[in-house]
Amino acid sequence: MRYEDILKSNTPAKEWVECYPLGNGNIGVMDYGDISSSIISLNDDRLWSGTGKSKNNQSGGKFLDEIRKSITDGELSDAESLTKEHILGGWSESFLPLADIITTSNITSTQGYNRTLNMARGIHTVSFNSSKGEYINESFVSAPAGCYVSSTKCPTPTTYTFTMESQLNNSLAISITGDMVEMIMSGTAPTVNLPIYRKVAVPTDYIQEDPGKEWLANCSIVSDGDISILGNVVTIKNCTSYQLVMSSDVKFRTTKDLQATAARKVNAVLAKQYSKVLERHTEDHAALYNRCFLEIGGEETNLPTGELLKNNKKLKNNKLITILFNYGKYLTIASSRPDTQAANLQGIWNERLRAPWSSNYTININTQMNYWPTLLVGLNECHLPMIDLIKKIYKNGKKTAKETYGMSGWTCSHNSDGWGMSNPVGHNSEDNSVTYGLFIGSAGWLCRHIYEHFLFTDDVAFLSDNFNILLDAAKFYLDYLSKDSESGKLVCSPSASPENIFIKKGVHCITKTSAMDITIIKELFENVVKCSEILNFNDTDGIIDIIENTIPELIPVGIGRNGRVMEWAEKHHESDSHHRHISHLYGCYPSDQWTDTKNTDLMKASAKSLNRRGINGTGWSIAWKINVFARLHDGKNAYKSLMKQLHYVKADGNIKMHGGTYSSMLCAHPPFQIDGNFGACAGIVEMLMQSHNGYIELLPALPEEFFKGKVRGLKARGGYSVDIEWFSGRLVSYKITHPTKTTAIVKANGKIEEITIK
Repeated sequence: MRYEDILKSNTPAKEWVECYPLGNGNIGVMDYGDISSSIISLNDDRLWSGTGKSKNNQSGGKFLDEIRKSITDGELSDAESLTKEHILGGWSESFLPLADIITTSNITSTQGYNRTLNMARGIHTVSFNSSKGEYINESFVSAPAGCYVSSTKCPTPTTYTFTMESQLNNSLAISITGDMVEMIMSGTAPTVNLPIYRKVAVPTDYIQEDPGKEWLANCSIVSDGDISILGNVVTIKNCTSYQLVMSSDVKFRTTKDLQATAARKVNAVLAKQYSKVLERHTEDHAALYNRCFLEIGGEETNLPTGELLKNNKKLKNNKLITILFNYGKYLTIASSRPDTQAANLQGIWNERLRAPWSSNYTININTQMNYWPTLLVGLNECHLPMIDLIKKIYKNGKKTAKETYGMSGWTCSHNSDGWGMSNPVGHNSEDNSVTYGLFIGSAGWLCRHIYEHFLFTDDVAFLSDNFNILLDAAKFYLDYLSKDSESGKLVCSPSASPENIFIKKGVHCITKTSAMDITIIKELFENVVKCSEILNFNDTDGIIDIIENTIPELIPVGIGRNGRVMEWAEKHHESDSHHRHISHLYGCYPSDQWTDTKNTDLMKASAKSLNRRGINGTGWSIAWKINVFARLHDGKNAYKSLMKQLHYVKADGNIKMHGGTYSSMLCAHPPFQIDGNFGACAGIVEMLMQSHNGYIELLPALPEEFFKGKVRGLKARGGYSVDIEWFSGRLVSYKITHPTKTTAIVKANGKIEEITIK
């Protein structure tokens, strides 16, 4: 058992964000691990508010010309008002907490308390000693079984109580059969659950005529003790062992019998030996986790993880970086499995009825960042929920394109939810919601994930099945583009650079083109052309030729007199030079539009832009910067950004926009967002290996602090597996393999050559 595979604490969690997460992609669990009184927080990834009804603005694009004219005339307030009124629609739905299992015991004194998460096995353990011996609780969420399983052993007869609570409308039924007690909680999700920043009298509403989805949680306990029920509380006396099993279900796009489905899964687990259920879980989990292995030289330590984090500024121990990398793998496996929902802003873990930003899918960076490391560490199947989400958004996005813009193809904006919502949000907001609500580039960015999935897997059938999504996104952009009277080039007006503003006769966000939007459009057009060639697409209506001929007509991304990338096509003065978003650097990362071999002037401008923005930011912002610095071959600043990410943040609710990490190693956005964890994991890979430039580059941004190390099982575009070992900043050895290919182009020690592989 490696230290780098373990999160550990010698105290229970005092706050929810200090818990260690468990999950199987569907069920999420956070256990405080307290002894006398504790909470086990439960989530189901299908539990969302609402009913999936359309919230599209129905203007049909009738006001687009007027909006564009206002932008051209410099009447930006008018353009923003018109956009808000005639393009923006209703709010996304919210990801909801399922329930809590509340436990108490009569244990009053303990020694040697330990709370651990074994990331390699997917097991949470709480252990401590009493005068009679060791108490131990072991828990996990099994993907094969579809259940949360918790087993406790006591050295002496102990009294425990259990009940269930939920912030949602619910009812709880409890019954005893022999040595088993069954708690069944059921209810409905709210029809309306507005974002926390919407100040209205009734933000959460259950509408009987239009009810939310039904949900159910079956929590069954088998014990050798004496079981009794009083009201909604189960008491087990004289207990020396118990096994708790929970499964949940939601009528989310299904009509199945929730109670029967949950009971079947729970009973199947209880009918087997616990050791067999555990063994099957660990085999399943380890098969994914062990695909990729990282070791960076650092001093051996036995410090609790939180203590190592608190002392990181002084110790700078590379063990913490390896833990962060492993945590990215672990959280991917725990939050995103085939046939589950994509990981949202908090993965699959949420304790609040009205969560920060509705714990939704924020698709102007955050959802995409969740999946940056997935293919790189060989978890291809864990990427599929993201593809499924894109398909849902695509279906709704065709309606948004027609109803809101009067255009063909499909589109979406900066928010989505479990229903695949596609409309821009913020129609009735109190603020200038255009700043965040309007993001034209979102559909194109999502399409990148489909193309990347193909590049990493060489799965032509997958590309063929999903090519229509890319092509239809391109069709929308063809309709949306208009000719700029000043430059004569095609622009994507109205446009905004996500959540950023500039100063021009006041503070504004709307413009004729942002660097991010036009870069995404150009990238999509080029990828559509490449895919059509790979698939031998039968271009009967000439659409591919139209797309290819449109590319050179797009307005180029500019470089200002200061040598930095122009975030907007016009020479606007940015309001915040250290803004958390670095959207205008999309072409550098995650895209490969700008590299050290093509568009090198924009790479140089990206470096100046990033240095201007600085390393500070929110959690996900710092993570994005790690990746951009790595693409710029700037290992020094990539490492500085990693260290900024790995500064300790106390879980006291004191929110400052400084990023960092909680003692649980979860990203402190703040508050908690999981994207920073995934982004940092991807950034570590980008420092060690890159494959976007037509070859596999080894150690492209290795900082001097990574004195020695090795990595096994990284994945490169083209379906290659890559192992690397280094010492004193120099490549010692490497191995590249592929199931069918016999050659690879590799850049090692600054030299590019084609090599023969086995």
